[in-house]
Amino acid sequence: MYKKSAQSTPPTLFEGYTQHLSGTRLAKLEDPNGWQNCFYREVTSRINEDLFLPLYHHELGRVNASIRMLISMMILKDGNDWTDEQLFNECDFNILVQRALGLTNFGDEIPSPATFYNFKLALLIYELDSGINLLDALFEDLTKDQIIRYKVSGKKIRMDSKLLHSNVAKTTRLQMSLGVIRKFYSSLSDEDKACISYKYRDLLNNILEKKPEQYTYGLTKDSAAEQLIKVGQLTFYLYTLFSGMQSEEYEIVGRLLKEHFDITESKDDTFYQVDPKNMKDQGGTPLQTVHDPQATYRNKKGSKKQIITGYVSNITETCKEVKKEEDKPLNLITNVQTTPASTSDDKFFPSAVSKTQAILNDKIEATITDGGYNSAANEELSRLPENNFKFYTTAIQGIKESEYAYELKEDGNYKVTDQKTGKEQIATLQKNGKYRVKVEGKSYRYRYIPAKTIINYFRRKEMEDYPDWVYGLRANSESTMHQVFCKLNGPKTKYRGLFQHQTYALNRAIWTNFRRINKYERDFAKKTANYPFFPLTAMVKAVSTTLNITINLLKNSQIIFGLLVGLDSRRGS
Repeated sequence: MYKKSAQSTPPTLFEGYTQHLSGTRLAKLEDPNGWQNCFYREVTSRINEDLFLPLYHHELGRVNASIRMLISMMILKDGNDWTDEQLFNECDFNILVQRALGLTNFGDEIPSPATFYNFKLALLIYELDSGINLLDALFEDLTKDQIIRYKVSGKKIRMDSKLLHSNVAKTTRLQMSLGVIRKFYSSLSDEDKACISYKYRDLLNNILEKKPEQYTYGLTKDSAAEQLIKVGQLTFYLYTLFSGMQSEEYEIVGRLLKEHFDITESKDDTFYQVDPKNMKDQGGTPLQTVHDPQATYRNKKGSKKQIITGYVSNITETCKEVKKEEDKPLNLITNVQTTPASTSDDKFFPSAVSKTQAILNDKIEATITDGGYNSAANEELSRLPENNFKFYTTAIQGIKESEYAYELKEDGNYKVTDQKTGKEQIATLQKNGKYRVKVEGKSYRYRYIPAKTIINYFRRKEMEDYPDWVYGLRANSESTMHQVFCKLNGPKTKYRGLFQHQTYALNRAIWTNFRRINKYERDFAKKTANYPFFPLTAMVKAVSTTLNITINLLKNSQIIFGLLVGLDSRRGS
């Protein structure tokens, strides 16, 4: 049953922290710029528990534990890279952590581990049922409030992405297939296991006796290929034998069969041939591991080549430039998106812009990205009347400089100039959406130019005229990615599953915003402390003004008194 909790516990006479501390220790505990007090002000006390009302029955069941405390514990865990054991130890025995949670007494208790895990499970189930991530809604609510209170400028935003390797080992396709079979077999009842034909018993027993990496240890490339065919045949047999079974393990068997094997029926319908697929043209979406079925494959080329099985997180933030070194602006993360790793960067752009705009006070005037976000659709989005912002991309991904120069004509076609020969011609738009030009001295007569190639040409021209601040703000986005994901072991996380990675990225973003606000407040306090005469000057001015007013009043009273005396003397005469 849902019940809103108090923001903090009231201190008692005998158990309150402040009753047992004094001097420097008490000053540190109550320091308004201490991280614990800032976290309580910016996160714990501002969590809107009503957002989580759908997780609870309105009448039945026990009263829920403090939601704001449960969520704050999740943020503290990922913010400090604690294990679950470290989290509960810190919450039980660290006064600063307890202060950050809104606890003020030694006798105050935190939610139990069972309550903590059940709450996270309830969040997952609700997202699976409704498609709504309540933590994402909370992040937007907290950030919007912070933007309003600190008057954060949102005229310029930037975004970047980070690949996250799921907490799984790298495996071959044979090892993955063996893992799928082992997991499916362990999920069967004794009655179901007894139904398996003796024809496959020897192979199945060999698979079950050893771990996948042990099974494949002594295999050569040719023998591994033979084993993969046998495992594929066993997979097909198990899938057809238990046809109609409703379980997650059975669905993974079907997915493995569909995405990694070709099934060919014989001409006389007597058997099915099961062969491994050629995976070069399959992309990164096929099943990668039995331990994290949602994870996808990504081979990211470039200066920092990365090959991962997991997810990608896109971070969007405000980016007001620094005009004076002593007046650094407060920039906050405004949107976090986490999806399977096969998602390209340009797909994040529309949602990131619209959701960021929804929580900003300012209208977005400029977006700054790298070349991965460049696309015709995003270019068109930036030019829509309701948007109309400048779309800066500081690179063009995978595209060499064009051999043609283009000029848009009034009829919508392009004048194309060969930059080597100087020959000009008009490119006409074809039904396939490409522009056709004639090619001289080639075996083929025409060349078809995609619209994206022309867009990239004009973008290169624009990049030559970018102001310097664009590249400066783009470079600083790398610092943000480090702030958010600095606790990772390279790209590898401690989690498996899409929801866990979404939660991790959101918690880290909330933590990063809090740390920025905390630093902003401490810097402001130092700046004020460096000018001790300002308060004194203001006090002197106030005293001087008061004295001037008093003197003027006295003078006025004397004038009035003199007039009255003069009138009385005239009457007497």
